[in-house]
Amino acid sequence: MLAFNSIKYYSGLITQLDRLEEHISFIENNNPVPEKKEILKKIMKSELGFGSSASISYIVKRETNGGSETLLKSYMDRFQKFKSNFDFMAFIGDLREVSVVFNDLSRTYLFIDECFSDLLTHMNDLAGMYQTVFQSDDRNNIVLFFDEAEKVCFEYRSIKKGLLNFVGSLESQINDVDYDAHSIFELQLLDVNFTVGEFGDTLSLIENAYNEIKMLIKDKDVSNLQIVKIESGSLLTKLIGEPLVIALLVLIFKTIAKEMYQKFTVNGQIEKQANIMKMISSSADIINKLNEMGINTGKSKSDLKDILNITTNNIYKILSRSGKIMLNDEMISIGDEQKLLEYKTLYLSTTLDEEGSEKSD
Repeated sequence: MLAFNSIKYYSGLITQLDRLEEHISFIENNNPVPEKKEILKKIMKSELGFGSSASISYIVKRETNGGSETLLKSYMDRFQKFKSNFDFMAFIGDLREVSVVFNDLSRTYLFIDECFSDLLTHMNDLAGMYQTVFQSDDRNNIVLFFDEAEKVCFEYRSIKKGLLNFVGSLESQINDVDYDAHSIFELQLLDVNFTVGEFGDTLSLIENAYNEIKMLIKDKDVSNLQIVKIESGSLLTKLIGEPLVIALLVLIFKTIAKEMYQKFTVNGQIEKQANIMKMISSSADIINKLNEMGINTGKSKSDLKDILNITTNNIYKILSRSGKIMLNDEMISIGDEQKLLEYKTLYLSTTLDEEGSEKSD
């Protein structure tokens, strides 16, 4: 699997794991089995009759001051509390969503992650045991349920740690590619820290913008965007691609960034996405650059507008996350720290509106 797709694939997996974090944490924090698990299991499975084993009965009495009856009652009380507070329907809903996205990711990137697939299998098995356990309160089934729950929690933490290590340590260098400054796209978002999911999503937005511009060039083979170097955190991305495409991508990036930052005010106003799309489509600088690069601006006006709009949309989403960027050694910023704070605050509230109610301008 290519490095670019690997990053997006594994970032996508981590994002899906994050959807399950609340459920996993609840199971870990509320599992009714304490440290004396093996004794409890024997009691629960009726493998330890009350007083049938002097040594174990002594341990139980010593630890509980009430014998196995007290230990069992304590366990069942904790189990009933777990049962009443565990949001099973939400767990099932998130599990289904995660399964769908995981299958889509596997098909998109032609990659099968057996560990993640095994985790989903265990989680589905756990969900399948739920009705039997929580309707009957059968002791044997309760023990089996939490044994499976422990496996799920362990696999979840192991997989997440592995994925985070993979993405967090990403830094690759391409030594066998002949490139020059005209083919480099280097971007760093300077005033924001990214989650792993946002990290992969931002790379996808850059690649999508590049691929849209590629569609304007029909008379030659155009190289795909490739990674020279990436760093997580503030997201330093150094990529190489077709010089013609990179030139236009950089120009559009700069144009949008300056427009958004200049139109922003501390009163919470930011240049709207629709306005910027109109500006880009009619920009003399953009049209001149297209002509300089030999790109046919006489092609269907609607096709050209669609490509520029999609490109603008992707870039807008990236720049909405940061009010200060470094683009090919040029610093572009919204201004002082107060404005940066206002900008990020506005972006977060705007994002929530768009995700929740699709508010229009």
